[in-house]
Amino acid sequence: MQGKLFGDLPRRRQPRSDRPVTTESWCGGHRARSASLTSFECSHRPCGLELLPWTSVACRSEVRSWSLERPSCRSEIHASYETKRREATEELLNLVVAAMRSVIIPTEDYKTLQQIFMNCFASVAPAERDPFLRSPSALTMKTLLTEETVKVPKGCKITVKSKIVEVTGKHGSLKRDFKHLPIELFLSNGGKKVVARMYFAKSKQCSMLNTVCSHIANLFEGVTKKFEYKMRLVYAHFPINVNIINGGKTIEIRNFLGEKVVRTVHMLPGTLVEKSSSTKDEIQVTSTDIELAGRSAALIHQSCLCKKKDIRKFLDGIYVSSHGVKED
Repeated sequence: MQGKLFGDLPRRRQPRSDRPVTTESWCGGHRARSASLTSFECSHRPCGLELLPWTSVACRSEVRSWSLERPSCRSEIHASYETKRREATEELLNLVVAAMRSVIIPTEDYKTLQQIFMNCFASVAPAERDPFLRSPSALTMKTLLTEETVKVPKGCKITVKSKIVEVTGKHGSLKRDFKHLPIELFLSNGGKKVVARMYFAKSKQCSMLNTVCSHIANLFEGVTKKFEYKMRLVYAHFPINVNIINGGKTIEIRNFLGEKVVRTVHMLPGTLVEKSSSTKDEIQVTSTDIELAGRSAALIHQSCLCKKKDIRKFLDGIYVSSHGVKED
């Protein structure tokens, strides 16, 4: 490809003593010499036209096709575009400031302020507008209030005080603290709905409202149905034996990889473990708190890991097969 485009041009041109040293760059697919970043002089084609970095009359089609492959030409086009975009944005902002100074706008009248901005935006020539302001979503005002709600199911009682939520149901009561979050948390509609509210929230900050609502929904499901983690005992040669003691609060694991050591795992408070009555080599971890159930299952899994062996070959252990709300 180099021979077709440029003939027998050398890879690196040695500067002659009778001419100044210049840097080599690419413009429109031609070999060019440039002494500065403001203009190019085409030396490969006989036209000898001066080519600007961001546009070209003689090589416009070639610049468009080669700009993505030639870094120098692409950077020049981007720099010129950014300059024009900045000037158009400053002109638009100056029009908005001038319009706001001539009209007295109340603090709550956001529609009037938005209309002034739209009128000033329409007065700017379409070719000079900022392309990032052309979409209607870029002209929206700042979000003042964002809130999410959770309905209180039947058979549950909830109290909210100082961002501490306490839920009571047929399986007990759960409590969770949300004081570390900058939100408002209160009951509405006669205690039938929980409202989480935040002022002047940005897009990523609004995500914490959904997180809070998900935690409260898990509290409701925990006190009404409980959460369950099902775990399977996996072994290739040495069968794993488990023994549940202390009323389901402790589990003993024996004969893991033929070892004589007995692994004892204590469940977290409010969590019980039991053997499955319908499936062989399966245990079930249940709790009203989804986090306590998940952490207890993790303790069982981490107690019997294959150390100093290839885990692609030695797959023995106790793994979580499924988890979710316990089926009645």
